[in-house]
Amino acid sequence: MRLDLQISAAESASRLRAAVDEPGVVYKVVPGLTRGQRFVGRVSPSGFDISVRRTGANSLAPHARGSFVPTGTGCLVEVQFGPSEGTRRGLAALLLFVGISAPLPLLSVGYPWPVAFGALLVCVAVSVFVYRGRTDDRGFPSSEAALLEDFIRTTLIEPGA
Repeated sequence: MRLDLQISAAESASRLRAAVDEPGVVYKVVPGLTRGQRFVGRVSPSGFDISVRRTGANSLAPHARGSFVPTGTGCLVEVQFGPSEGTRRGLAALLLFVGISAPLPLLSVGYPWPVAFGALLVCVAVSVFVYRGRTDDRGFPSSEAALLEDFIRTTLIEPGA
């Protein structure tokens, strides 16, 4: 999602920061024990990482990650939705491990080497694809990604938000 705003990057960051709780140590360890605003995350003058407040663990929950790019008339806000960085990198590492481990068992049970090498290439390619975040996966549940999108639009576009 891209928003071309008529306000500065600092003002955009300020609006988001005012509407988002910064997660503390307790929230990271036991999310259900904390209360506060509906959205949690970090906002800096150059970008942000926001998610919906959760009461339990969900590593596939969508995050909105974005940046503020100053322009001549205001700023451009570029936002991507998807699972957290840690989840993406962990899944990429798991797929890479499977890809590296697969050829020897496949060869030992009689599969020809092109099949074993093909399994390796597919797993490595998917791992790189997942790691770089070039997917259209908006996280689970995807309704939270829609909620985040609405929140960002209303917070940054409506002046009273």
